Amino acid sequence: MRRRRTFPPMNRKERRAAQKRGQSPAPARSQGNLLGQAVALAQAGQLLSAEAACSEYLAAHPGDIDAEHLLGQIALSAGRPDVAVEKFSRTAAARKNPHFACDLATALTLLRRTDEATDVFRRTSERWPSDLRAAVGLAAILGDQGRHAEAVAAHRRVVALDPDSAAAHNGLGAALLAAGDRAGASRHLLEAMKRAPEVLHTYTDVVATLNRLRPDLAAAVVRANEIWPQRPSLEDLAGPDGLPGLAVDEFLLWLMESHTICHLALERWATGLRSALLTAAREKSSGEETVLRLACALARQGFLNDYLFATGAEEDAAAALVREDVAAALAENRPPAPLMLAASAMYAPLGTLPGAMALSAHDYPPPLAAVVRQQVVEPQVEMADRAAIPRLTKIAQDTSIAVQRQYEENPYPRWVDPPSMPSPRTVAAELRRLFPHAPLLGLPDDRELDVLIAGCGTGYQPVGFARRLRQVRITAIDLSLASLAYARRRTAELKIPNITYGQADLIEFAALGHTYDVVESVGVLHHLADPFAGWRAMFALVRPGGVMKVGLYSEIARRNIVAAREWLAARGYTASPQDIRRGRHDLLAGGFPNRMPLPPDFYSVSECRDLLFHVQEHRTTLPAIAQFLAEQNATFLGFLLPMPAIEAYRRRFPNDPSMTSLDRWQQFETDNPDTFLGMYQFWIEKRR
Repeated sequence: MRRRRTFPPMNRKERRAAQKRGQSPAPARSQGNLLGQAVALAQAGQLLSAEAACSEYLAAHPGDIDAEHLLGQIALSAGRPDVAVEKFSRTAAARKNPHFACDLATALTLLRRTDEATDVFRRTSERWPSDLRAAVGLAAILGDQGRHAEAVAAHRRVVALDPDSAAAHNGLGAALLAAGDRAGASRHLLEAMKRAPEVLHTYTDVVATLNRLRPDLAAAVVRANEIWPQRPSLEDLAGPDGLPGLAVDEFLLWLMESHTICHLALERWATGLRSALLTAAREKSSGEETVLRLACALARQGFLNDYLFATGAEEDAAAALVREDVAAALAENRPPAPLMLAASAMYAPLGTLPGAMALSAHDYPPPLAAVVRQQVVEPQVEMADRAAIPRLTKIAQDTSIAVQRQYEENPYPRWVDPPSMPSPRTVAAELRRLFPHAPLLGLPDDRELDVLIAGCGTGYQPVGFARRLRQVRITAIDLSLASLAYARRRTAELKIPNITYGQADLIEFAALGHTYDVVESVGVLHHLADPFAGWRAMFALVRPGGVMKVGLYSEIARRNIVAAREWLAARGYTASPQDIRRGRHDLLAGGFPNRMPLPPDFYSVSECRDLLFHVQEHRTTLPAIAQFLAEQNATFLGFLLPMPAIEAYRRRFPNDPSMTSLDRWQQFETDNPDTFLGMYQFWIEKRR
């Protein structure tokens, strides 16, 4: 992976000087601050100016090691690793410093002088055994050379140095997998994903990893899809190790229990497995413990995806008989058979059974106890908590009432693993990391900030904000009590003290007059009757010098979704769960326009409703956003996008290093219409 070059951090005085240079002619330079200016220019990506300033400083201070090294870093960032090696070789020899040595090894790697780079990383790691960068560099280069046993040992050392790091476990897992140790790889890749679900980036990457860990399962998934919609035999679904092999696969079980399956081929395999397990449970065949373990995993998956998986009439009838068996046991005040209870939970939430609360009074094997907790106990906790949620405003507008009703019926996502928790930084530091060219003016590092998350849903956004960023007090509001109750429960479980939740309509809340340093409203404004009026009201709550994160649907990127919505509406599909499942099936059979890629929202009833059946949806364009920002006197800081899109834009528009020209982004999106397939997500600043 290519890493962004880093330069020595600026102090506050240097940062202010750099910010001013972004708005006015450069001040007269003196030798006293010239090196600091060179660092600031390098951090801002102005490499030619940084090089000139640094060379000028060196002319007056020949032999200065820090300036010489900075020239090497600038050369490396400018794509001249040969010059960087020349500089770094001198500075690393002159000053025994692991950072200098690692820079040299990095430049050697880019020149494909891998033996020399390996030697530098190894000697650095031996001399400074606690230096994480040297350990990571050595592990990575050994893996790239195919020296798998040595790479595994080096990655184990990285994990020993940084045991809480998802990236460290991910690296060790990948090394073990390359070395042929699938069991060890599975343990560490699972540890990485639990610590930071975003480590493997996309669900496609997750499935690719699963396929490498379990090629037999990958083959079973292919077989299940080849005969779809017919159901394969249990033997075909389970592969050569049978059900016991699946029941002890912690990676697979975690995937089914903690995350909605967002991969069509794997979904169809899991649909077939559910049907086969239902038959096995009813027939009480051998291996009851194994069937129970897998049925519990699929029950938890069903709860996460709102029981999206397809069924047939015969399967529905069999599931109904199992549910009747469980209901009869509850009516007679006796505990249902564990296998019947798990099988029933694969098809409908246990909490919808008459007398379901009685289930919590019994003891069950741990996998089934987790299902009862998820489907009976936790929903009851949330229901009881609704009365305690503060009602901050009235909800009276017709659009707000309609949107509220939708999310009361379908709150999402039901998330299990929380967002990752890296070493937290201040909001200002995070924005400087994201947008190093932006002349941020008003957000301080040295005090607690007031944050509003408008439209917080089930709490994933505010929890992620609180775990990633420090010195914040968060107010999180939403229309839906169901969503807020879920958010409050999860926040309490994670022991996060600095989030306060309340029910409110955005427009009504804006009239209360509270102001904030940071306002975040992602995926919300486009569901208002007038999105720009709502945005204007929210931006008015931002204090001068404060910032706002916004997420809005793109008219261009949403074109296929619009066509799919029109296709469904023309055929009379409604937003009922039955019609969502049926309409989704028919879309897969040929209704999707232009073979559009299936978005992650397609894999649960709640998210599919939001995607294709929302009661209120608006889309916008980049020129409209630009006009709004001009009217509001707001500074555009930048988009949040995957690295491939950022690199493609940089190649197309190298003269826009800050990547803030919305005119150029409009050209880019026209040529690459799926760039903002999720949303336009960006940060803006309110000028003083």
